[in-house]
Amino acid sequence: LVVSAAREAIETVTKSRAIHLVRAIRELVDQDAGLLKTLYEHPQLHSLYPGEYKLDLARKLGWSMPTYVPAANFAMALMDVTVRGGLSSSPYAAEQIAPAVTVENIRASLSRLASPRVRRAMLTALDTAGDDLAKVQANLESWFNSAMERVSGAYKRRTQWYLFAIGLGLTAVANIDTITLANYLTTNRTAREALVARADAIGRDSVLRRSLASDSALRSADARARTAELASLDLPIGWDDPVPHLGHGRSPGGFLNDWVHPIVGLLMTAFAITLGAPFW
Repeated sequence: LVVSAAREAIETVTKSRAIHLVRAIRELVDQDAGLLKTLYEHPQLHSLYPGEYKLDLARKLGWSMPTYVPAANFAMALMDVTVRGGLSSSPYAAEQIAPAVTVENIRASLSRLASPRVRRAMLTALDTAGDDLAKVQANLESWFNSAMERVSGAYKRRTQWYLFAIGLGLTAVANIDTITLANYLTTNRTAREALVARADAIGRDSVLRRSLASDSALRSADARARTAELASLDLPIGWDDPVPHLGHGRSPGGFLNDWVHPIVGLLMTAFAITLGAPFW
């Protein structure tokens, strides 16, 4: 919970979701900065963020940019921009007679699109839809969603590294060693039964489960309660024992127990944390 909350706090500052999304849509429209700007300024996308679109700030800082664009909004914006072009600076432009967004008009207006790759994608969507405009939109949505799946995968991989780094720092500070905990629970029946009873109580208490799985569990009062609960179990967590120093006459087994096991145990805990709060 703590590590996931820390990752979200970093995301709030870095806006990496919005930055990834802007870059992905720019790749989708074949690096056409003009078309990208036109799409983001279209009402279907502009309604998703406050302020005005600024390309450099969006690409580098993600300021005010949306972290999610529905596929339907993108498809409708692209079809509209293809037929009618970008928004006019005239306050009366919306009242002027414009061609309707139809399959025929989309096909006739493809020359508006500078990128041959985007034109080919539009043609594919048109050719496989017949005269069904809804099918054209569905085809464009599928094209968009395929690109977004790749972006989601890249963002998740980046998040895994964040979780591992934060988790490793947390486990080192708190000395939460998986191997030491496993050995302790294997030999300490009282602690083992206490943990089983605690797990059983959580399993039967849906309110408590929801509390533990939400950010509210990170409030100071709840955090103190969780800390007191852990302390009452007397688990081998923390740095109560001094860090061992290797001296003359230390056996290989002593080195293994003093250094290798703790390091591997901390790494195991950090890797487990990367699975995230929803898993646990």
